[in-house]
Amino acid sequence: MFLPRIIDYQIEYLTKSNRPYIRPEAEHNVINHKHNSQCDSLYYAYVQSPMCDWLVEQLPMWLAPNIVTLASFAFNVIPHFIIIGLYGNAMEGYCPSWVSFMLGVSYFLYTTLDNMDGKQARRTGSGSPLGMLFDHGLDATTAIVVMYPLGRIHQVGTGLDLLGFIMMSTVSFYYLTIEEYYLGKLHLPMFSGPDDTSLFISGVCFFTAYVGSDYWMTEADPFGFGEERLVKFAIRFLIMFEICMVSSSVYNNLSAGKNTETFKKRYQPLSFIMHLSFMAVLSGVYIAYYLVGSTMLDDYPKLTTMCYGAQYLQAALRTMIASVTKENYNPYRRTVLLPWFLMGINAVSLLSSGHTVIDDFWLMVFTCIIGWAAVAHFVYYVLQDLTRILDVNIFTIKKKRAPKATAEASKREGKSESAEKILNSKKNITPKKKVSKTE
Repeated sequence: MFLPRIIDYQIEYLTKSNRPYIRPEAEHNVINHKHNSQCDSLYYAYVQSPMCDWLVEQLPMWLAPNIVTLASFAFNVIPHFIIIGLYGNAMEGYCPSWVSFMLGVSYFLYTTLDNMDGKQARRTGSGSPLGMLFDHGLDATTAIVVMYPLGRIHQVGTGLDLLGFIMMSTVSFYYLTIEEYYLGKLHLPMFSGPDDTSLFISGVCFFTAYVGSDYWMTEADPFGFGEERLVKFAIRFLIMFEICMVSSSVYNNLSAGKNTETFKKRYQPLSFIMHLSFMAVLSGVYIAYYLVGSTMLDDYPKLTTMCYGAQYLQAALRTMIASVTKENYNPYRRTVLLPWFLMGINAVSLLSSGHTVIDDFWLMVFTCIIGWAAVAHFVYYVLQDLTRILDVNIFTIKKKRAPKATAEASKREGKSESAEKILNSKKNITPKKKVSKTE
């Protein structure tokens, strides 16, 4: 009796629905949500923002901000497919200089359009939580997608180097969303990822276009530990730098904001630990599985990192929604825990017999399918909920309708003014001028 109950519980756990993703009691929080952000970047304040202010004035008023957001995302996706079509799916190999130059330009255009969408929303009066979430959701996806073409031109290769390269963008983005969730504000420092780092990335692409992508395959021994490719030294240095920057930023910002009302409302000890630990655990699972003998990062590098990316994206998107709905959430989803469990079975088998129970390829295919299917399901139904709650369209600007009560009041006021004019004309009385409060 005990075993069937366990099986029934597991089946129920794996098949139960999480909808609605935005509960009815949280809808008023969505309607009243106001995005609060602060950017201290000097490049943004004196170069990027003024440039985008001028560019957005050239856009037509009917153009929806989310179209601008989608166009910015396209500048990251299209170069990826161009590289695959011309030079294959590998993460190293020949790439001419024009590809690096194209990536530098496309990434600059992405960041420019990404800053213009919010300005277009304010200009057209069409800003909403849906637009903010659409923008930040595609930014979170960009943290995965853009790393593949960048990795190819810089000869990143496979293995832990590729995973570390993907982690450089995903880890920092995730913890930015955590800070916003607990503090109710997105605070970008003087040297910020979305602005200054984007300038750095474009600059490195232009440098690679000048020296050639083979430059990063040059063998060197700058620290006396043996010769290795320059790109490997660069990745390891940047990973250590980012760990220091992210950990210090999260600690300092959350410590400074722990007495705020927003932090006190959202802080729960167990949830706090789960939220902060997720990316460390996620990265640790893939690193550990590779170190016990799995070759998935060598044999199927893109497939494996896409699995990692889907699991990161599920947590990042749920953090963003929770920031708007002001609810608690669990980043450790079924679609994350089940693949980890299967990887654990394979890890034990590798340690005991040297062979996997489940072939790594099919395990990664399964993980990728359920991960990205979960992301697609979440995004589709959240967008449906948001359009209904906020009464907005995704890709068109919806004309605002006056509330029924206001329209009826205006109608009654118009009737009363007309009646007053008729009465005064009969009495030959000049109507008195209405004096406003300001006068």
